[in-house]
Amino acid sequence: MEFSINYEGILLFEAEAGMLRRVCAVLRWFARSALCFSYPNRQEFSMTRCIFVVYLVFTCLTSSVANAAEQLDNRIVGAWQGMRDQSGKCEFLAWKSNFMPNGRFEISFFADKERTKLVQTERGVWKTKDGKNELRTDGVPTAEVYLYTIVNDETIKYVNTVKDPSADCQADYEFTEHRVKE
Repeated sequence: MEFSINYEGILLFEAEAGMLRRVCAVLRWFARSALCFSYPNRQEFSMTRCIFVVYLVFTCLTSSVANAAEQLDNRIVGAWQGMRDQSGKCEFLAWKSNFMPNGRFEISFFADKERTKLVQTERGVWKTKDGKNELRTDGVPTAEVYLYTIVNDETIKYVNTVKDPSADCQADYEFTEHRVKE
């Protein structure tokens, strides 16, 4: 399940299903408690609970925002393009990729250098940690993991280390992506 918050257009994130379940459980607890008429001063008790629930939800959401922000290397955000070496271990492919600040990606693969013969487009979520970029394509249970090195603001070098079992190339390979100037 996907849950997004936009804080003045600056920060978008996807909360994990576990956090969303916790928030829903707290809200259900509050709704049940607010409907209970057995407390002597129900109005005061409900207001106290309301303040507590708002505080709790805010704490959960801000910790998720911090975790989401820590897992994205902002230097990767943006539009990129790359291609496999024609004499490499894997079949030639060229691509255009877009890594969004909300942790989503979209990569369109092409059969030619000019990027006119579309093969397919993949969408999913991405995150970075310890010099690794993990791409989890929608509908695919396992992720692909790449070691990456930022060469400069316009160039990133990748080495494929963990492959999705359904990927077209199961060999280890490396490639370079270049930022697309818009």
